[in-house]
Amino acid sequence: MSTKKIGIALIGAGIFAKKAYVPSLDELSDLFSVVAVFSKTETSATALAALFKKHKPEVYHGDGFGAVLQRTDVQALVIVLPIGQVTTGAVLQAFKAGKHVLSEKPITSSVKDGLELIRHYERIYSDCKIIWGVAENWNYLDSINKATKLVQSGELGKPLFSELVCKFHIKADNPYLETEWRKNPSFNGGFLLDGGVHQIAALRKIMGNVDKIGAISSSYKTNLGPVDSFVSTVKFSNGALGTILMTFAYGPVPIEPVEITITCEKATLKVTRNSLKVHYEDRNENIPVDEDNSVLHELKAFGEYVNGAGGEIYSPRDALEDVAIVETILKSSEEHAFLPAPKIITIDSPISM
Repeated sequence: MSTKKIGIALIGAGIFAKKAYVPSLDELSDLFSVVAVFSKTETSATALAALFKKHKPEVYHGDGFGAVLQRTDVQALVIVLPIGQVTTGAVLQAFKAGKHVLSEKPITSSVKDGLELIRHYERIYSDCKIIWGVAENWNYLDSINKATKLVQSGELGKPLFSELVCKFHIKADNPYLETEWRKNPSFNGGFLLDGGVHQIAALRKIMGNVDKIGAISSSYKTNLGPVDSFVSTVKFSNGALGTILMTFAYGPVPIEPVEITITCEKATLKVTRNSLKVHYEDRNENIPVDEDNSVLHELKAFGEYVNGAGGEIYSPRDALEDVAIVETILKSSEEHAFLPAPKIITIDSPISM
């Protein structure tokens, strides 16, 4: 079993790359060596490189992406780029160069594009042992993982209902809102797709796949795109029913922005990013959970997987299921109809409807 240090190139110098990836990669300096960073401009790439405390990456920008791919000391790319063709192009070039990839969620801006990308990868590169994981950090939250184990163990009885409530207040000066690709998105769904796949991934992990979807949507803030809120009802494959309220136009009220409630036959769970409570008929129980350090755990799992030392990566198919759920919710609202949830069955098959 290999435990060698993996040469990494960090691609993208946006807010999340600086805020989450740089400190996590510093903390994992025994597993990764960040040898290169790349961004569109020299200024942004240089600023990104300067943030590292335990790595001294070389700076690439503009037309320098090809030079990054040619480096023999780069075994893997961590791609943190805007949604859409920019990310897809970088992922494809990385595959062609024989590099492992961890790419940020959403996997693509649409199910159609995602299917094409996954088919290309599985037909050509998966047999070459090139590893591709999607960076869905909510998959690594301790609260979500412990809730999943509780529900799936059967200890609480059959799951009956779920409620996912996401109430986000996006201020006018929010730095994420100031990024050009979010202000003028070229993809359907805006913040609901970009941010919403996180919570959809968490819900699916706990409850399993979704079979049917109905929804209504609306827009309350013009600067958040054509749609910023929806309410959805869903039926899961296990027979449970659920509701999803998701809005990025909530008022400035001090609340827990995300809460998942799972009602089972014997108890009800309330899950947040950093807490897990179980309500029984005769008592309540607070289950200790680790504080959110999910990006670090996500990177660690990817590195261990690359090294053949275990680790759990979030698969491209799972990531595309999350996109499919958001896409179907928006489509259901547009068509005023309940719709079957798309399922990624096999790579040579169309989405099952």
